Amino acid sequence: MAEHLNEVVLQSLLAALVVEALLRLWEVGSPHLRLACRSFAFVAPLVLLPLFELLAPFRHADWFADGPALIATRHLAAFSVGGIGVDRLWPWPVWALGVLLLSRDLGPLLARGSRPRGLAGEVDTSRVEALVQSLAVTAGVKPPRVTVVDAPGPVLLCVGVWRPRLLVSARLFALLDEGELRAAVAHELSHVRRHDVLASWVMLGLRVVQAFNPVAQVLGRSLAWETELRADADAARWTGRPATLASALLKVFGTPGPPALGALGLTARLQRARVFGLEARCRLLLAPPEDPSLAPGPGLLAAAALGLVTLLFFVT
Repeated sequence: MAEHLNEVVLQSLLAALVVEALLRLWEVGSPHLRLACRSFAFVAPLVLLPLFELLAPFRHADWFADGPALIATRHLAAFSVGGIGVDRLWPWPVWALGVLLLSRDLGPLLARGSRPRGLAGEVDTSRVEALVQSLAVTAGVKPPRVTVVDAPGPVLLCVGVWRPRLLVSARLFALLDEGELRAAVAHELSHVRRHDVLASWVMLGLRVVQAFNPVAQVLGRSLAWETELRADADAARWTGRPATLASALLKVFGTPGPPALGALGLTARLQRARVFGLEARCRLLLAPPEDPSLAPGPGLLAAAALGLVTLLFFVT
C-alpha cells in the first residue's frame, strides 16, 4: 500500500512540474487553458494508478524497476539512516506535509459554521435581480435566486450545488456603483454557468482522498485560484469593462495599510498574501488581451497529454 501511495506522490510531482514547464514554455495566459492543464495534472495520477495496475501489473516487478523504469522508489532502499532504509523513512514527513496543507484549508471551512441569515423582505433586491436577469442571457444560464443576507461586510457569493443562488449583503449595495455591481454579478454568474460550486466540492473530496499527497494539495489550491481568474475573465468579456471589475474587487476586498512594525505573525503574512493575490487579479484584468492564435492547439495539447501519460508509466 505504501508503495502505491509513494507512486502517486512521485507521479503528481512529475506531472505538476511538466505541466508548469509547458505552460511557461507556451506562455499560456488564458485562465481557461491553465485551469484545464492543471486539472489534468491533479487528476491524472489518481486515474492512472488503477489503470496501470490493471493493464500493466509488471511495472512493480524487479526487472522493470532495474530496467526501463525512470524512477523507482524501491531503489531508495539501497540508502539507510540508522539502519532504516530511506524508502521507509522519506514517506512519513511527505505524508505529514500533505495532511498539514489539507488541514490548513479544511480547518477554516469546518469552523466557518452556517451561512449568514437571510433578510427576506427587509431589503429591496430588485437592483441585483435586474442585473442577474440581464446578464443571465449573456452568460447563457438560468437566472439564480438572489437572497440578501445579514452580514457586516460586503458579500456576493454563489452557493448551491444543484440550485445555485446568489447571497448578497446590504453593505454591497452601498459600496458598489451600478457598473461595479454588474461586473461583480457577472463574475458570480460565471461560477453558475461552469458549475464551480459542484466542482469545488469534488475537488475538495479528491484532496481529502489524497491527504497524504502534498503535491495534490498545492495543485488543489492552484485550481481554486485559476477558477477565480477564469470567472474574472468571463465577467470582463461579458461586460466589456475589465477595469470596472478590478475596481469592484478593490472595493470589496479592500487594501489594508501596512502592518505595524514587528507584526510578522501568521495573520500579517496571510493578509499580505491576500493583498498580493488581489493585486495579481487586477493586473491580469488590466493587461492587454491574449492573442488566441498564439495558444497551443488541440493537437499539441493531445500530444503533450499522451507524452505525459507515457512518462508517468515509467515512474513506480
